[in-house]
Amino acid sequence: MALISVYAHFINDQSVLNQLSKLPDMLAKSLDANWKNIQAPFTNASAIFTIGRGPGLALAEEAALKIKETCGIHAEAFSSAEVMHGPMTLARQGLMSLAFIPDDEGQQSVLDTTGKMRSAGAQVYEIDASAKHSFAIGTATSPHPVLTANLQAVSLYNFIKKMPLALGETPIVPLI
Repeated sequence: MALISVYAHFINDQSVLNQLSKLPDMLAKSLDANWKNIQAPFTNASAIFTIGRGPGLALAEEAALKIKETCGIHAEAFSSAEVMHGPMTLARQGLMSLAFIPDDEGQQSVLDTTGKMRSAGAQVYEIDASAKHSFAIGTATSPHPVLTANLQAVSLYNFIKKMPLALGETPIVPLI
């Protein structure tokens, strides 16, 4: 968050600076996000794709790493454009996927990708505060696109820390 503040000051973006004061409340709402509807599908998965674009791609990479680290489930991160090539073939096998939906100009392209994956047979869940469909996973609504991935990350970490327990395992503490 400090880096966002430095960035906003550097480019003199008042809209971001004004929203940073709301961050503590938004982070608390992100922690309260209910992801229980995906706990069973994810704990039964043998592999998980995480999908993102822009800052959401970095978050998808972190999610894949944490899923492997703490749950022992194979996970791979892909950009929403990259998944449309070879990885899309795996969607036909009912692949479990978690997509981080941006709150910017890339939103529609990620939604198009997740729709195509779902049509091909993948089980895709979208982390999207504004969506109201059955495969949407909530998080706090971001007042500015630059904060979206940060709020999604808080919800993600809260979910991932519970996954090993749902698997009947002792939570694994990463070595580093």
